[in-house]
Amino acid sequence: MSHERFKFDDEIDDLEELQPINTENKAVNDINKSLADSGDKDSGDKSMGKGKKKKRKFKKSYIFLLLLLSIAIGFVIYVFVAGGNDGPVYGDRCASLIAIDKDKFNSVEDTVKADPNINSVNIEVDCRIIKISMNFVDNITSDDAKTLATNALHTLDDALGQPKSEGSAYSELLGTANGRGQYNVEFVLTSNGDTNFPIFGTKHPNNDEISFTGANVVDQNATDRALKKDETQ
Repeated sequence: MSHERFKFDDEIDDLEELQPINTENKAVNDINKSLADSGDKDSGDKSMGKGKKKKRKFKKSYIFLLLLLSIAIGFVIYVFVAGGNDGPVYGDRCASLIAIDKDKFNSVEDTVKADPNINSVNIEVDCRIIKISMNFVDNITSDDAKTLATNALHTLDDALGQPKSEGSAYSELLGTANGRGQYNVEFVLTSNGDTNFPIFGTKHPNNDEISFTGANVVDQNATDRALKKDETQ
């Protein structure tokens, strides 16, 4: 025989009051869980967003570096190519100059060296400057060396075959043409014995005279080359 526990009225009332509370607690827990899930999702989305931003930032930096590198390479190529054409180095200094056939330099040097007083001759051109380095036998006088240097310039001028203006001792190559002065000439003369050596000379396009001096270094590089050749003779 089963016995049912007798419940007082106040116990029944308490149970009825507890049921709504439990239901409310469950609803609150569900809301909190939903909020937590939503927060986790937002946090994940933010993390992904930050990752994408970092990736985009890295790509932009990489592209910027490549652009700078390309500009640098392009500039180096430009300087190299333009430098080969006397562009950034000389600018307009080499413009409107009469072309010189450098292949004739060797034959001119051989002709000049045929003189027994001359040991060696070197002729070169650098933009608008013709450089002539000459080494003479020992104890030659400075005046004789100057005369031989002047003759060497006439030999070179005649070999290059440019027309001469009336009354000029030299051709247009060493004077004025195309509306501007053409080539300057620089001499370095060396010898042993005479204390006036080394002698340096210059000739400007607007003047037929060659100015010689033993005190003014016109081209130190040419001087060094000439002195070195003199030591090896």
